[in-house]
Amino acid sequence: IRDEKNSRGAIKIYEEALAHAKDLGLKKEEGRVYWILSSIFYEVDDLAKSIDFANRSIEINRQINYRYGIAHALEEKAKAILKKGDKLAAAEAYEESAKIFLTIENFSKNTKGSFSKAILLYFETGLVEKANNLLALSIMDVPHNNFEEIDQVIKKGSKSDIQNTIHQSY
Repeated sequence: IRDEKNSRGAIKIYEEALAHAKDLGLKKEEGRVYWILSSIFYEVDDLAKSIDFANRSIEINRQINYRYGIAHALEEKAKAILKKGDKLAAAEAYEESAKIFLTIENFSKNTKGSFSKAILLYFETGLVEKANNLLALSIMDVPHNNFEEIDQVIKKGSKSDIQNTIHQSY
């Protein structure tokens, strides 16, 4: 239903799934459904609900220590916050997501995506030192780094007169 762009129908089905997950005490599935609902509400531009469902997912996933769920819900939250125009809060959510993905094996693509978005947003908000520190962390700790992607982040940051403030080693 969601693939057919029937967001309202998808919301109804996922709300039913959420009720079943709660009834059965399936916390992991409950957390997943919340982040899916967050994504759907983002698509229909209901950002308050998107953020609310992302927060619920984060809370439940933290209770059961489901790191992938926490990181994914943080990405959903960051997207909605960014769409609302709060680049700093979005960068912080992306950064937290990246740091959690970093602790999970085989999620380097997710890690790099969240790191890249956080770094770029920190550059755009003028927090160059924070961006540089996160850039250094992403270079040191992410396995199989694609340095072309990192170079693109630096160049994108450079478009807004940040080029001269990026540390020389980059």
